[in-house]
Amino acid sequence: MLDVLISISFSIVLIWIVFRWISRSEMPPAETADPPHEEAAILFREGVVEHASPLAARAFPLIPGHQEWGDLREIFQDRFPGFPATQDEVTSDPIYLTGGPHAAGEAATIERVGKSIRLTLTVPHTGAEDLPPEILEELSTLRLLAAVDPCAAWCVDASGDVVWSNPAHDALRAAMRDPPEDPLVPLIPADADLSARHCIALSGSADPIWLQLERHEKQNGALFVASNETRVVTAEEARRDFVQTLSKTFAHLPTGLAIFNRSRRLMLFNPALADLTGLPIEFLGPRPTIDTFFDTLRERRQMPEPKDYIGWRQRVNDMVSAAQSEGFEETWVLESGQTLRVKGQPYPDGALAFLIEDISAEVSLTRNFRTELELGQNLLDTFEDAIAVFSQAGLLTFSNLAYDRMWGFDGALSFADVTIHDAVDLWRAQTENRVNWQRLRETVLTFGERDGFDLTVKRTGAPERQCRVTPLSAEATLVRFCTPPSVPALPVPLQMHE
Repeated sequence: MLDVLISISFSIVLIWIVFRWISRSEMPPAETADPPHEEAAILFREGVVEHASPLAARAFPLIPGHQEWGDLREIFQDRFPGFPATQDEVTSDPIYLTGGPHAAGEAATIERVGKSIRLTLTVPHTGAEDLPPEILEELSTLRLLAAVDPCAAWCVDASGDVVWSNPAHDALRAAMRDPPEDPLVPLIPADADLSARHCIALSGSADPIWLQLERHEKQNGALFVASNETRVVTAEEARRDFVQTLSKTFAHLPTGLAIFNRSRRLMLFNPALADLTGLPIEFLGPRPTIDTFFDTLRERRQMPEPKDYIGWRQRVNDMVSAAQSEGFEETWVLESGQTLRVKGQPYPDGALAFLIEDISAEVSLTRNFRTELELGQNLLDTFEDAIAVFSQAGLLTFSNLAYDRMWGFDGALSFADVTIHDAVDLWRAQTENRVNWQRLRETVLTFGERDGFDLTVKRTGAPERQCRVTPLSAEATLVRFCTPPSVPALPVPLQMHE
């Protein structure tokens, strides 16, 4: 019986405990006793922010020891309309400000305390002190990053109004020539083209700045970041002007120019290229590849047919790939009789430049000059006198057949230059009489005015010859070995008749 009573009593107690637990779990949570507002303090002294309370440092981008009054005003003027423009407006009488549309429920008190200015901000309680220290540290770092970031950044809400901006944005707005009157209107429209750069005119400056806009979507709005691309735009304009200057210069060159980029496409050409190759502008304009370029030249017979065209083109490709060789140079003789000099030069960045020059007149002049030289040589070979011509430097420039036979000289077998010293040694070795070779040598090597003279030369086993030295133009000297003139007969005396 006692056991039954104990069991019943234990059951009743257990039921009461469970009932109490269920009742407590269904009760609404107790209201927190945290204050609805809290204060943040900022101390301004000797021209800079001297101190900021932990709440102020967390809530606003403050850097003690660096920010002046103008920096404070940029931070708080949108938050608290009527924020003093200068610190001189602050006296010992407190200035009370209420928060604007984006700072509802906030208030600020500004007053001068001795040599310092105290700014007390009343902001709604956020419970930030309950956050872990690492979260607070990260938040402080992010706010500092936004404060020192040189890129202008701002956030807009779903309606497109600016709800937050960093100091770089505020400084840019202040420097604009015609900024939006409404601070809620962004510097650049939210629907602006993100692929284009945007020009911003600055007050007091003739040079604008160029911004590249980025948009990052976020909850109930978007974040915009504008980076300064002015240097990039200036460099691109300078490069474009330089290319235009080169193009104008190349347009007047008689040499055809074709520049291919690393993708083997024609990037630049001048009118002379079309004139020399006969390729139409309609073909060159769409930027053909280098293979198509040479294939078309081959089809139009504007280049000689190589014995191995595939191998020749492979050699050009290898030269481009190596980009370390000295290039190549070829002379193309076309069926029309035109002669072209083609030079190819690779560059380390993969580009390749071709220069095509018409040398038909040069080749024709060279041929005519060579023909005249051969004609003059043949003419000298018909003379019986042995003739040798020495240059200003004392080098044997040419001799005739009679000279070669007389002295046993074969210029075709001589690989080195023959000087006047070599010639005198040859003559002395075959001469049996005494000849003033020194005078002859000095005359050949003397600059300026010179006089001609004659010498008598008696070769071994041969009749005497007269060596006649004659100065020529361009400081050259003619040495001629000829048969001395015969002694003329005496005239018959006249008979006197009585």
